[in-house]
Amino acid sequence: LASNLSEKEKQAKLKEIEALYEEKIIKGLIPYIDAYNYAKKYLEPLLKEIQEAEAKNDFLAVEKAYHKLSVQLKSRTSILYRFSGKAPRDLLLAKYKKPADNKRDEMMVPVTIIMKLTNALQLCQAGKIEEVKKAKEDISSLVAKLSSTNPFHLALIKELEKLQAISCSVPSVASSVILAPGSHGKAGNKKVTGLIVTAKYVVTKGTNFYGVLANGTLSAEQTTKGTAETLAVALTSTEIIGLTNGTSYKVEEVIPPPAGPTKVIVETGSVPGATAGDKTITGLTTATKYVVTEGTNFYGVLANGTLSAVQTTKGVAETLAVALTGTEIIGLTNGTTYKVEEVIPHFVAYTDTSTDNFGRWEAKKNLDLRFSSNAIGVIAGSVVSTTGTGLKSNIKVSISRPGMTVGDIGYFNFGMLLVRSVNEGVQNGDTITLNLNQFQDSNGTELLGTLVMTYNDTLTQWDATITP
Repeated sequence: LASNLSEKEKQAKLKEIEALYEEKIIKGLIPYIDAYNYAKKYLEPLLKEIQEAEAKNDFLAVEKAYHKLSVQLKSRTSILYRFSGKAPRDLLLAKYKKPADNKRDEMMVPVTIIMKLTNALQLCQAGKIEEVKKAKEDISSLVAKLSSTNPFHLALIKELEKLQAISCSVPSVASSVILAPGSHGKAGNKKVTGLIVTAKYVVTKGTNFYGVLANGTLSAEQTTKGTAETLAVALTSTEIIGLTNGTSYKVEEVIPPPAGPTKVIVETGSVPGATAGDKTITGLTTATKYVVTEGTNFYGVLANGTLSAVQTTKGVAETLAVALTGTEIIGLTNGTTYKVEEVIPHFVAYTDTSTDNFGRWEAKKNLDLRFSSNAIGVIAGSVVSTTGTGLKSNIKVSISRPGMTVGDIGYFNFGMLLVRSVNEGVQNGDTITLNLNQFQDSNGTELLGTLVMTYNDTLTQWDATITP
């Protein structure tokens, strides 16, 4: 580009631009995006993981997630300070780092108790009585800091009561298994008792997972809890058997996911008889055309009952609809809401045999007819007169043969659109065509279809027809 600046002034201006780019983009926007992505990828999911584990009173999962969060806060959150601009930095810190710091501080005492509880159980297993006593004392001093109203704290206090009831001695051989915190059942001799018949359970031992089979034995070991859960079978007794005394097990019930919806939902205002079914809507009428609305999407129903490709406007979807050969719409998604409407043409053709020089079409819908941008000399969206006023100066028609004359075009207040011809010199088969895209409804959607008048010399009349 041409410039009136001297070479020296140009260089100075370039340096000024480079400095601005360095400050706003290199030091500002780019590191801000990195910081935001970090917070969304690490801090936010870890907070959610802790909250979900709290809700389940899963002590070991809480401890694990707490340590992961602590690592992030100690070693990686410096990325949140590396961009310029105090205001955006303060907002990012307030939204992501401060809640993470607060959650870490909030969980510090409960996690310390969980760690000491696990350690005390291991010390008891090893017969280290004095160390167990010391651990109990440490835990007791920490319990005083727990809340008497926090559900997670109350669950932890209840778990601690099991520790207080344990009397440790130096065993020559362990006489029972060890149940990890948060487990179901009671520890027994090579088994876990007190479980529920017909319930399904998964067992964790170290880093391995097992589904409990119907007879109470364990499945083959798995490396993921989810896989082990798929192997679990409804228990026929109240015990898990075949375990090893002195070994720590965590026993959890397998809670099946909630059952999904078994039917679609038919929206109020759908055609009479439309009935929700399993991935279907039944009760429709054969040889009828339908359009389906799902949220902001529209579909024409095809002959076999499936849906057309998705459309963004209802009018286009209606053009894709085909007369139904059955009585149902298929291939739908259970739990999803659908509105089913009959595709009704804007006009139906009507021939008045008592008059020999016009064709008329009567409205099938309450049109609130308006001009579209395809009309002549009017503002798109303006209302078409319903007093029978002539529209010949606004509406274009096509004639099949030179010399034919259109006498008048009118729209009447009872919903009749009329095209009048001058019959002098008319021949059999002559046509006058009017495209409905010169009109629109009150929503601004152009009407679809073509109105055609064809001269019938045998009956000396114009026959009115309509095509999609």
